[in-house]
Amino acid sequence: MSKTQRQKDLKHYLSSQFPRISLYDLNIIKTLANSPNLRKLRANDAGWLAAVSYIRHNYTNYEQHLTNGLDKDTARFLVAQDIKEKLAEWGMYITMDVLTRPHKSETRANGKLQLPNKKQEIP
Repeated sequence: MSKTQRQKDLKHYLSSQFPRISLYDLNIIKTLANSPNLRKLRANDAGWLAAVSYIRHNYTNYEQHLTNGLDKDTARFLVAQDIKEKLAEWGMYITMDVLTRPHKSETRANGKLQLPNKKQEIP
């Protein structure tokens, strides 16, 4: 897939999944989704991982939890509600199980990324 097509796919994914995101946050997430460690992923997978990581590190107490000695999985669990609220603010509604799975099982199952790629309504 050409870089141009991936950029179009990324833009489409981010605008459809996060319709109320600020242009500032959107541009940062686009940059993160194009970083070397995410560049080889499909646009929607890279966009999702970049968005959640960006929120985790910039809109939650995740770093403080790590500084206080908590492991990554525990810290991620403790900030999951904050991430969910930020995603809702941006227009994406998900269930908590998407955010509270252990990190390794969240990223790989049967050799493929298992991430949400469309809005999931909260019951």
